[in-house]
Amino acid sequence: MSVESAAPKKQRLACQSYALVYATILPGLQQIAREHGYALAVHGSMATDFDLIACPWTDGATDAETMIEAIRERVVAHFPVGYQLSGELVPNPQPKPHGRLGWAFHFDFTHPLHTSNGRSAPYLDISVMPRLNPHPPRKETTPCPGN
Repeated sequence: MSVESAAPKKQRLACQSYALVYATILPGLQQIAREHGYALAVHGSMATDFDLIACPWTDGATDAETMIEAIRERVVAHFPVGYQLSGELVPNPQPKPHGRLGWAFHFDFTHPLHTSNGRSAPYLDISVMPRLNPHPPRKETTPCPGN
């Protein structure tokens, strides 16, 4: 096998290792989302970025910014120096279709392992569905005759 034919496979395998990182932090992020009244799910391949979607799940769901900040703090706390989330590379949040707001947080992988391989660092891409107004109070109904 030539060096040229091996290179794409090596690159592909290196990118797939990000999925392992993402999978290890997912349960903690889901716990945070649940504590803030949201359901958090993966949507995407996890090959390069970590696409998540958060949906308000309870009537007491916090605002999206509060939940996102708690998630950001958790991820930063779990990565040693050189593996912290870097500053925002794009303005956050970004408006998305159907009222979603999206946040992108890029990992600052300054460790030589990540800067010498010529690929971009992984990042979290979290879309949050908007909270809706609480359901209006139900009208009192009159009992049906015969009940």
